Amino acid sequence: MATAVMMSAPPAGAPKPNPNNTQQRPQVATASGLLAMLTEPSPLLVSAALTRLLGCVDTLWHEVAESLPDLEAIAEGAGGGEGEVAVPGLDESARQTAAAIASRVYFHLEEPVQSLRLALEAGDIVAVGSGSGRDDGRDGGSGREGGREEDPYVECLVSAAIEAYVARMRRLADAADGASGGASGAATASGGADVTMGDAPSSSAPSSGEDDEAALLSDLDPTKLQRLVDVMFQRCYRDQKFNHALGVAFEARSLDRVREILDRCGGDNGGGGGGGSDDGERLATLRYALDSAVGLVSNRTFRDEVVAIIAHHLSSIFVATTTTTTTSTGTSSGNDKLHSATAVALCVSYQLLGQAEPVGKLIGQLLDGGLEDDVLLGLQLCFDMVDSGDEAFVGAVAASLPSRMTDQQKKKEGEEEEGGDGE
Repeated sequence: MATAVMMSAPPAGAPKPNPNNTQQRPQVATASGLLAMLTEPSPLLVSAALTRLLGCVDTLWHEVAESLPDLEAIAEGAGGGEGEVAVPGLDESARQTAAAIASRVYFHLEEPVQSLRLALEAGDIVAVGSGSGRDDGRDGGSGREGGREEDPYVECLVSAAIEAYVARMRRLADAADGASGGASGAATASGGADVTMGDAPSSSAPSSGEDDEAALLSDLDPTKLQRLVDVMFQRCYRDQKFNHALGVAFEARSLDRVREILDRCGGDNGGGGGGGSDDGERLATLRYALDSAVGLVSNRTFRDEVVAIIAHHLSSIFVATTTTTTTSTGTSSGNDKLHSATAVALCVSYQLLGQAEPVGKLIGQLLDGGLEDDVLLGLQLCFDMVDSGDEAFVGAVAASLPSRMTDQQKKKEGEEEEGGDGE
């Protein structure tokens, strides 16, 4: 018996098992014998049993679930008490394998937070965060993102990680709001909470269910969780899924993340091109961000900060498209639609921020640009503002229009007055 068991152990110098590689392993009819081996004093036997268990846990998880305390004790390097497993000399790879097995059992038990906690202990965070289930090529066309057939276990971990990240960041923001009385706390939390993800205090008395959830979340290693979230954001950037990343950043109220995402959607240097297709895609992301900020973000301070960042990026696209439009030889150019859409979104952003002077400058630039399309666009922007019903803002924009326009009006009024006196 011992000889047969020993033969199944990996030879010295053999490569260590990858906890996330569950393919091409021999089928096991029952896990009872392998689970019994977890109580053996030999690290070699325990390591061999863990390697075999990892290969059959997805089919025999209901048996393995009975030994969850033993697996967690091995994963944490604990044990030694009455009825507990204690295996001196067990290497880190075996402990990570035990954590991976327990994580998969909790996944099948539909306890995603516990599954995530142990997956973080298993160590292969990059593979989880990058979504490396079964990769068939990035541009496969299989109907799934990037041609990958995602592992439900990986997707569960990603979802749980995002929820845990958002919950932590929101509690940090809410606690800062309560401590500072609102506005200044919201700015601090949204702008800097992503730097550290330590345990966040609760701003109100939680219910029993919230207590349980908070306790589970507090068990997650904040450093490892932050690393996993960073990898997931990089995955979004790689796959050009900026809208997905923005959704998480808005829920988490992380201004740094919003700024990073909008910089990345415009290129590594944070800038746009000369009005090409890249700027078109960038504008679509910015308009999505603007609509989401208005429709989904309830915190006024955070929303205003987000809109200010969006306005900055829209302004750079507007300048680039203005340059390409004015150098065009025809009455219109291929960038006219991009130019017009950018101007409209920029005016909406400035109106949300209550900044009339930049709107007046933009409209004056369009009216005095010499192009018929720009003049029509400037007039249309004026009509849109009047239709918005914000009379105070419309009046402020009118007062901030370039002075030469006011001088022309005064000259015309003076001529009319002189003509009336002559009659």
